[in-house]
Amino acid sequence: MDAAFLIGKNLPPVSAYLNIPEIICVARDTGADAIHPGYGFLSEREDFAKEVIGCGLEFIGPRPDVLKTLGDKNLARNAAVAAEVPIIPGSTETITEVEKVREFCSQFGFPVILKAAFGGGGRGMRKISNENEIDTAFERARSEALSAFGKDEMLVEKYIDRPRHIEVQILGDKHGDVVHLYERDCSLQRRYQKVIQVAPAQNLDYCVRNEITSLSVDLAKTIGYSNAGTVEFLLDEENNFYFIEVNPRLQVEHTLSEEITGTDIVKAQIKVAEGKTLAEMGMMQENIEATGCAIQCHLRTEDPQRNFLPTTGKLEIFEAPDGPGIRFDSSGPYPGLVISPDYDSLLGKIIVYSPNYENSCEKMKRALNETKVCGVITNLPFLLNVFENPKFLSGNALETSFIDDHPELLTREPREDDCLNQKILNYLGEVVINGPSTDFFTSEKPRKIDIIIKGQFDNFVKTCRDVEPVNEKLSEVVTDPKERYLLKEKPVKGLRGILKSLGTREFIDDVRRSKNIFLMDTTFRDAHQSLLGSRVRTYDLKKISPFVENKLHNLLRIGNVGRRNTPHLSQVSE
Repeated sequence: MDAAFLIGKNLPPVSAYLNIPEIICVARDTGADAIHPGYGFLSEREDFAKEVIGCGLEFIGPRPDVLKTLGDKNLARNAAVAAEVPIIPGSTETITEVEKVREFCSQFGFPVILKAAFGGGGRGMRKISNENEIDTAFERARSEALSAFGKDEMLVEKYIDRPRHIEVQILGDKHGDVVHLYERDCSLQRRYQKVIQVAPAQNLDYCVRNEITSLSVDLAKTIGYSNAGTVEFLLDEENNFYFIEVNPRLQVEHTLSEEITGTDIVKAQIKVAEGKTLAEMGMMQENIEATGCAIQCHLRTEDPQRNFLPTTGKLEIFEAPDGPGIRFDSSGPYPGLVISPDYDSLLGKIIVYSPNYENSCEKMKRALNETKVCGVITNLPFLLNVFENPKFLSGNALETSFIDDHPELLTREPREDDCLNQKILNYLGEVVINGPSTDFFTSEKPRKIDIIIKGQFDNFVKTCRDVEPVNEKLSEVVTDPKERYLLKEKPVKGLRGILKSLGTREFIDDVRRSKNIFLMDTTFRDAHQSLLGSRVRTYDLKKISPFVENKLHNLLRIGNVGRRNTPHLSQVSE
């Protein structure tokens, strides 16, 4: 069964997503035998995993005790130390008082960074550069952590300046085996949240790659990790790397690891939950290779010129990129979708794959140029700027300070052509044809428009237009007010009549010789996709066809497609 169910009716957005009893209730009522927790919210919650398992369902993720260890950054750091993974100097206990931050700064100096103890994804993080920033940063970080994760405990660490953010994709089964799917470079970030990612990491020392992937597997085995996860590191300018955390869930960037290794990670998660071993799935480490280069961009509804502030509004146009080596993952944005401030600003993920970094950059630039969004401010102009930046294109720019070091990336004139066509269509449809919709402000009536095709058929068309219908009773008006537009008039002789008079060959020759524009109407087909046609019953289309045929008789073609056995109504062809 493929179906959607409403969770948390009348609850605030975050509360709805955290509504564990209702989620489990829906799963049981629909006969589901497992729950995949997705990207965030409950995906790292020990209590959610326990509830799922306690109700006889399979939780597609790590065991609850592993989630508990990795959900507490202190316990995760201790696990990393036990596995001999280098860690950044930081607090060993959660902090709820600002004085503890002052003590840490006195011992280790500035800069430091505050982190939410029970969350990730860049939420609840603040850099502190001097003593004057401590109070404000602490309060803001706690408030953001409480809003995002329901807990406001904090950690403080020594801040690593200008690092690269490298993360290793791991996958473990329930029998103690763990493999890695190589690494991703997630250094290009704004407000500690990832914007552009690359896999594998470019210009990464071979020995460093081997060390961090090997240590990631060792750490996972030490804590008994199963299912998909990500081990994250910071890499400084001297190639020293430090453990940050383990994200015990599917990452937004998992698509890159899928592209370079050919592994369907979500499918593998489900098989692991079923009890399959990695060996049974053919996923031995020696068989996993990283080939080519994949790049992912986060298309977000936010304004780069206002510190990436989320934006809201209604999508007027949305066209996703397509083609070989291009993948677009999203929840299905569409024209008319209202973007609210209550949810994450991620509109979709654009992923490209090519044999090398240079080709992937070229392909991503083309994909971004083909992406069209109108009605809401997005970071699309910013992304285009990045893929025109020489330093980024060289592959040597991937460090967390890149965006801050290049403020010129934030400014770019919007592409007016994306919205111009839609604005013209809106004007024609809503003003010229339908007329003003606000009688309160004006008494002007909708305009009456006759479609006139200029050219050698002028006189004939005019004659056709002036011909009286055979029946002197011009129209039979439908009395039902809901159907008053259905004037059942006798059809007049239009271009269809000209076609019959001249014959097919002579008519085609005349059309080819003409220098004028011949118009078509595809309303009932909804352009090339037949969306409207598939949603309107043939019964209704047949009722309105006489009216359309009479009023639009001078069009070259009228396309009319409905569900099953719909007769085509055309002036020339179809």
